[in-house]
Amino acid sequence: MEFTLTTRHFQPTETLRNRIEKRMEKLDRFNSLIQHIEVILDLDGNMRKAEIVLKTKKNVITAKATSHDPYTAFDQAYKKLKSRLVKLDDRIREHNGR
Repeated sequence: MEFTLTTRHFQPTETLRNRIEKRMEKLDRFNSLIQHIEVILDLDGNMRKAEIVLKTKKNVITAKATSHDPYTAFDQAYKKLKSRLVKLDDRIREHNGR
C-alpha cells in the first residue's frame, strides 16, 4: 500500500503528519483491496480542507471534509472514508458469497 501526503498553502506540523500516518496504518486490515492512498490538505482562507483519495484495483473512493481546524477536517474525512471502505468490503464479501 502506497501513501502520499500533499499539503497546499501551509506546512503540516509533525504531530499532524504522525496522526495521519497512524490512521492510514489502521486501514491495513483492508490491505488486499488498497493500492494507493492520497491525503490532500488545503488551506482556503481560514478554512482547512481535507480530501482522501483511496484507489483499489477497480474502485476509487473519495472523502472530503472542511473545518477551521486541520485535525478536525482530517478526522471527518477519515471517518467518511472508513465508512465507505467498510461498505465496499461488505459488498465484495456478499457478492463472492463469503
